[in-house]
Amino acid sequence: MVSALALNEALDVLAQLKFFPSEPGTRAEIGNLIGRMCANDTQVCWLAARAVALFNEWPGPLELRAVYCSKFTPLDGFEVHSTVYPDGVPSENPNWAGPKILTAAEQKKLLGAVITPELEAPPRARLLPGQIASNDAQSDKLVARVIQHSRIPRPQAADLEAIRHLYPEEEYQAAQKKRKIAQCAPGNSRVMEKELADSMAKTPRKSDEEREREIRELEANLHGSMERVP
Repeated sequence: MVSALALNEALDVLAQLKFFPSEPGTRAEIGNLIGRMCANDTQVCWLAARAVALFNEWPGPLELRAVYCSKFTPLDGFEVHSTVYPDGVPSENPNWAGPKILTAAEQKKLLGAVITPELEAPPRARLLPGQIASNDAQSDKLVARVIQHSRIPRPQAADLEAIRHLYPEEEYQAAQKKRKIAQCAPGNSRVMEKELADSMAKTPRKSDEEREREIRELEANLHGSMERVP
């Protein structure tokens, strides 16, 4: 039989855990749970002390039952396993050093399989003088050609002229004036805005067809420069 005094003392011990319920009704239900599991006052005291030793926060009724089932069989016959300690509730033995780490030979005997050692990467051979990627002459030559044809060629005079033609001097000057407007004093901004508007009105406008044609010509010139790379 479990006495009411033992149950009250156990609840007072469990109250050390963080978030342990303080409502009288909830505490009474936890006491009833302990009474349904434990066979005597000794088991009640052991369960409360063991729970405080294993947890810092209230783990819930199922974990409390799992701790009890790690040593005793509950009177109500309902046994559960801990989810906080999936490998089993830790032993009460202070000398217990945790699970044993098996050696390779023990693992081989237990698993019945050959444990292969880790494979090491073979040492990298040094490149011969003059080689850039491989000691194989044909492979190294192929890599050299790929690198050479992957380089961006230096723009030719025709390329620079095409780029300048896309952005005429008038538009460049208009952009410069617009930037100055942003930097000038508020009192002069209106005057400069009018000057910019007059300047841009005089700037010849290009149609979309003209710009597309010039872009195609620029792309063709750049493609021709790429083909000139040996």
